[in-house]
Amino acid sequence: MYSCANYPRGCRGRVNRQGAKCSDCVSLNLRRPAFTSPFAQPRDYRRALPSELFGDLSSKASEPQL
Repeated sequence: MYSCANYPRGCRGRVNRQGAKCSDCVSLNLRRPAFTSPFAQPRDYRRALPSELFGDLSSKASEPQL
């Protein structure tokens, strides 16, 4: 499964072929973006889980600060 071609525009639809549009975008006649937004996240970007971000805070919080 791949993300819809309109993923950079906020679509969260899934498709079977890379670069294809989901059924919602086809029915609404939405076009894929002509250029990449400078604010778009790279495709290989991996979001960190909250437990990964704050997992070490509990151990750091118990240490006394001098």
